[in-house]
Amino acid sequence: MLVNEQDKKLMSLMTYLYRNNNKWLNLRDLMLYIKVSRKTLNSYIDRLEYTFSDLVKFTISGSMLKINLDSKFGLLTMQRTFLNKSLIINILKQTFFQTNIDKLDIAINFNVSETSIYRSIKFLNNSLDGVYDLNYSYSDLHFIGNEEEIRKFYINLFIETNSSPKNWVFSDLLNQESVNVIVRNIIPYIHGEICYTHFEYIQIGIAVSIIRFKQGYKIDSNRNNNQLINIVQALSKNQEIINFIKKEFPKSVCSLEDVLYQILVYFFSDNFLFFILDPREVIGDKFDYYKYYSYYEKNINFLIEKYNLTVKNKKELYKEIFTYFKFKISNVDGVDFFVDHSKYFLDYAKFLNLEFHKDLSLILQDYLNLFHSDSKYKLDDLIYNVYILWPDLIPQLIKSSMKPKILIISHYDYYYAKTLESIINLLFENVMDIQTFNECEINFEKLRQSNYDVVISDFVINDDIGDKVIFSFEQLPSINEISDLILEIFQKHIESILAKYPEEFKYSARTLCY
Repeated sequence: MLVNEQDKKLMSLMTYLYRNNNKWLNLRDLMLYIKVSRKTLNSYIDRLEYTFSDLVKFTISGSMLKINLDSKFGLLTMQRTFLNKSLIINILKQTFFQTNIDKLDIAINFNVSETSIYRSIKFLNNSLDGVYDLNYSYSDLHFIGNEEEIRKFYINLFIETNSSPKNWVFSDLLNQESVNVIVRNIIPYIHGEICYTHFEYIQIGIAVSIIRFKQGYKIDSNRNNNQLINIVQALSKNQEIINFIKKEFPKSVCSLEDVLYQILVYFFSDNFLFFILDPREVIGDKFDYYKYYSYYEKNINFLIEKYNLTVKNKKELYKEIFTYFKFKISNVDGVDFFVDHSKYFLDYAKFLNLEFHKDLSLILQDYLNLFHSDSKYKLDDLIYNVYILWPDLIPQLIKSSMKPKILIISHYDYYYAKTLESIINLLFENVMDIQTFNECEINFEKLRQSNYDVVISDFVINDDIGDKVIFSFEQLPSINEISDLILEIFQKHIESILAKYPEEFKYSARTLCY
């Protein structure tokens, strides 16, 4: 991520507080956790309180701290907030829109010294190494490098720092609805279903391309793909697009097709062809699609059989994985350079079924070694994409690994117990195995030796029934009480995993708030 060491510590502290929301924490423990003095910790807390004043309430009592989070607060929002307040992000945005700005203007605009500007740009260039093949010139305040790479950087920058879909940062230069007209006319040529995420990526990509082209920057590309050229030619006859280009480029010496080509050429690289052309029918030979297909088929079938999983349409899943992996491998570090999407998700998802997660990690590491040994990549991002691309994978993992057995016992009314069973089943159908006690006698020793994980009763159970979770619902439970039940079940599941895999406790205890 493009944040300095101090901001990384602040984010680490805020993440830990987030995961211990509404709990009293010892300030000394926090000092040890982020390795700072009490004075520095106090300054960090002051800064966090100021930065997130509308979303987080901080309470300090003696040596203890507690926070209360607004439900709108999230860890990705936290990352974006730190990014947008950083000097280097503000420099990058301002110099993108104002190519004639100088260092004195920036110093005045952001109330900083030129030394701070120099340090920020030096930090940027050190961070770029190994992620983007670019260098940012301190003297000229612009990027030096391949234009396609520069556009990729800015597209990722504007998407990953945008905190709301309502924001349109290009409003001074481009009308959003005019850009949307182009996007809507492109969509029919895109293979597969288009969601808002795809729409925004194309939208921001087109906006960046138009602005860069207006500033005199072009992407040199051989026009050797007839299908893509046919798309440009067809779009160049669209009256809405003709009107847009005439309005935005009234004095252009280029033909309408050439202008349109420069607007769209970023999306004509090999990394995007899979979204425009069907890899199974059109470019299978060029990219050896079936080699990948065989790999997915073999390994996904292995996971299906081992973990008793299902996939309704395997071929569609293979195609989706192939398409996303091709694009992700080309752009994964470029995105994580700004915001890390996969970390927080996988910190929890892996505990749904740790064995599955480990097998999937080994399969994808092998995949990278076989097919992309020289690429820049982040394994976690590819793992994340399998979790989200595989339909209903997470619900299946939940059912297979942590379906608790629950027994409901009523001392006073059997039919009340049956009512509780029906309510919990309604909320968590197929996630819990719930039974109502229907024997004539309650034998607590027999209950202790049973394989139930949870016992719900309408009376106080003082007998030793082993390690079972006990809940008393003497009246219809509130939503909060049911939430407490679910949390208790999940924590017990996590504890059983950590007991089975003690090495995971070492790395995950803080994440899971143990």
